[in-house]
Amino acid sequence: MWSSSQTICWRGSCIFVNKKKGFTLFEVLISITLLAVVLLGVTRVMQVQINTMKTMDRQIHEENQLRYVMTSIEIQLKKSDVIIYYAGRYYMEDPENREYFHYYSLQSSHIYKNKTSKTLTPIGLGSKTQVLNQIVAFTIEYQDPFIHLNITREKDGRAYSSVKNIYVKGKLIHVRAQ
Repeated sequence: MWSSSQTICWRGSCIFVNKKKGFTLFEVLISITLLAVVLLGVTRVMQVQINTMKTMDRQIHEENQLRYVMTSIEIQLKKSDVIIYYAGRYYMEDPENREYFHYYSLQSSHIYKNKTSKTLTPIGLGSKTQVLNQIVAFTIEYQDPFIHLNITREKDGRAYSSVKNIYVKGKLIHVRAQ
């Protein structure tokens, strides 16, 4: 009668043959250890991928905010029949109501949209709206026939910058301060 396990030797080498069905405790422990190492590696890779996706989502969000502001200013510049340069600011016609003008200003790292009357005087309460914060640089400069627009924003230790050259369709009027 055969036993459940036996040793087979041939030419000086011996191997142990287990004829029982199943695994030994040693084989199970090795399998569990290898599985744990593989799972740990997979979770590390997944964690890196998730962090990368979160960072990319944050960056895309910041770039979209900057692009939205740039596009809003660009549309307003293109729709203005008259752009007035006075006291270092570019006043653009309000596209919704031609009785008002807007200008954009940088104050303590915030871009503000300011609304004025046709005489370029403030209209009082509600005339100032914060557009974007954490701004490092904001410039609007006229370089015939374009207006050069530049916004640089710093958030979470990363700089986001957008530059546009906008063709001026309307009339640009330079008013000298008295």
